[in-house]
Order: sequence, then C-alpha cells, then structure tokens
Amino acid sequence: MDSKIVLAILFGLLIGLLFAGTLYLVFSRATAPALASCPTPDFSCESGELPAEARKDFYWELVSLEKVEPVCLNQARAYAGENSFAVLGCDCTQEDAGADKAYDCVVSALDGDHPVKIDCIKDDEKCIIESEVGIVEFSFEELYQEIYG
Repeated sequence: MDSKIVLAILFGLLIGLLFAGTLYLVFSRATAPALASCPTPDFSCESGELPAEARKDFYWELVSLEKVEPVCLNQARAYAGENSFAVLGCDCTQEDAGADKAYDCVVSALDGDHPVKIDCIKDDEKCIIESEVGIVEFSFEELYQEIYG
C-alpha cells in the first residue's frame, strides 16, 4: 500500500478519535449531586454546614467504578499533554478491599497498556493513584471537582 494512503488513513483515524473524544467530553459531564447544607432534621447544623461525618459519607458514595474510570482516563490524557489523542481508554475492575475501595485499572494507549492502581480510603478521605509516572493523591473533594467540574 502506498505510504501516502497509509498516512491519510492514520490521519483520518486521528481526526475521528479527536472528534469522538470531544463528543465524549461534551456529553459525559454529569450533573453534580448537591452537597446539601443540612440534609435532614436529624443533623444539628448550627453553622449551616454539613457535619464532617455526613460530608465524608456523601463523598464516599461518589467513589464508584462508574466515577473512577473517567477520572483515570482524564488524568492519563492530562499527563499525556499534546499526545492525549494517543490515550484510548481506561478500564478498571473493583477489588474487594473491605472498608476501603480499590481498583485495578489499565490505561490503553497507542503505545500499549499501562497499569494503574487506585486505592480509596474512607477514613483518610482520599484516593491514592499509583502508576508508571508515580503516585498522586486526590482528596474526595478534589475527586468530586474532577468528576463534576
């Protein structure tokens, strides 16, 4: 096959990936659940803020496979910078980790697969992301911002 044809096909595929990625980003933004000031009369909210334990529980409920995979993908693309088009996806499986939540993920890219380990610890209110590029920590609040902007 002529090299010009191969380049044209590759260019077309890259444009298609960029278009698909743009569509994904536009339509994948979920509506953020409200972090109520005082969700029920059972809480004593003198200051009008959600009590610490209720806030922790609210954020903990957001930590799920459906939320972790898009964050994994967004972080991989952010790390790739101008080569973000080469990051194709992030697939995770949830491990049974007792009170904590753990995920084994694989970031697929044009240069192959890259393992990522995500451990979320309720008591510490953070997720630790370990990959080939190092270790990054996200507080639950930062995770919320990453998911809902």
